[in-house]
Amino acid sequence: MFFDNQLKAQQQYKERKLPPEIIINKIITTSLSSSQIDFIRQCFFCFIASSNKQGQCDCSFRGSDIDCADSDLLLPLLKVISPDVLIMPDFSGNGIFDTVGNFLDNKNIGMIFIDFEKGIRLRVNGEVKILQPTSEYLTLWPNAKRIFEITTKRCFFNCNKRIKTSFNKGKYYEYE
Repeated sequence: MFFDNQLKAQQQYKERKLPPEIIINKIITTSLSSSQIDFIRQCFFCFIASSNKQGQCDCSFRGSDIDCADSDLLLPLLKVISPDVLIMPDFSGNGIFDTVGNFLDNKNIGMIFIDFEKGIRLRVNGEVKILQPTSEYLTLWPNAKRIFEITTKRCFFNCNKRIKTSFNKGKYYEYE
């Protein structure tokens, strides 16, 4: 579960909080737990990270689409097929195709789901296949241009230490 550079950084900076076997066996899993699935189903946005074969990275916001028949209703952000497979629609954006272009080069994806009200953060890393939307998925997401099928590889609730649950509390540094 750890890459050599992660172990090297943990040793060099002496910031390992838990033994690797606890992290691997208890915290980081290859598929989603029932509580992680429940959390994802409640999210209406996430951020996804991708990179091309040169290693140039991109991070994109992904949000739920609005139901064409009822503008007050948000469509699901994604669909959980199984604990290790997610389906996510890709909608028209700015036309640059950063994310899709990166997935053509490199199938790896990083996803982060955040609930700012409860201070919860979930990370999901995996691999993507780009699919054409079937009638089943077009019924769920009428505006989908493509479908991302994500196979999970690393799933874990992430430290919530610096997630502020209210943006109205505390003082903020003022930049000049």
